[in-house]
Amino acid sequence: MHAPHQFAFVPGSLPLSKDLSYKVIWTMSEKIEILLNGKREQISTGSSIKSLLKDLGLKEGQVAVEVNRQIIRRDDWPTYSLEPGDSVEIVHFVGGGDRQCQMNW
Repeated sequence: MHAPHQFAFVPGSLPLSKDLSYKVIWTMSEKIEILLNGKREQISTGSSIKSLLKDLGLKEGQVAVEVNRQIIRRDDWPTYSLEPGDSVEIVHFVGGGDRQCQMNW
């Protein structure tokens, strides 16, 4: 399935009238492939960790994220751009456990 084409008129090159000229810039929503928790996934080009978590429906406060074996700080998630071939691991925090086991620590 192909992504829809988008276009924008930008002042510049194609003369539409005597006083005004425009050029058309075509863009396409491209996809890249990453390895997400061991499985190949397609995501939008330019996706950040924050946008990936949002697309997956995950709450930021309940996960940790590792990219290419490096833990990424939560403060960097909005600006950390994922690249083709990145290996991303998302770990969920899980509470609970055996009270007796916890007491022996």
